[in-house]
Amino acid sequence: MKKWLLLAYFFFLVFNLYSQTSLEVLELQLLNIRTKFDDNIFIENQSDGPSVILMCSIYNKSNDKLILFPSESEIEISFNYQGVVYYKDNISFVLMEKNTLMINPNERFDFYLSEPILLGTPIWDDKEEDYTMILLELTPTIQVKYSDKNTMIKSGHIQKVVIAK
Repeated sequence: MKKWLLLAYFFFLVFNLYSQTSLEVLELQLLNIRTKFDDNIFIENQSDGPSVILMCSIYNKSNDKLILFPSESEIEISFNYQGVVYYKDNISFVLMEKNTLMINPNERFDFYLSEPILLGTPIWDDKEEDYTMILLELTPTIQVKYSDKNTMIKSGHIQKVVIAK
């Protein structure tokens, strides 16, 4: 009986801590939607296809300090396209070399991620010229997951989408 109570308490503690921390995508910028405009015009990074820049924020809603371990963390971007979920992992961000990062109660930590979203997936075709329809379908499903030895949080909805020229 004690084991079940301890297990229930541990589950409640983890669930409560998880609900006190959130990961939000404040802005998503889409770049290189069209990869070919003219045979004589070369656009930097067009060979990588469409890219995303994500402005993310980890928000500590609890009354306790939140300690993250960026040097031991993993960041993953996932999205759904035509019923298949794709994962882009091993994504680094600026503070990856820091051993610890402390977020005080009711404060947030903002960071940016940048990734060629389709590169390395079967969706990417270097002969495709316009990815508008594909990105319209997959953009609302984009999620960011941050995990380290003590924390695992996933983003919810995207607050703002910007199409960069």
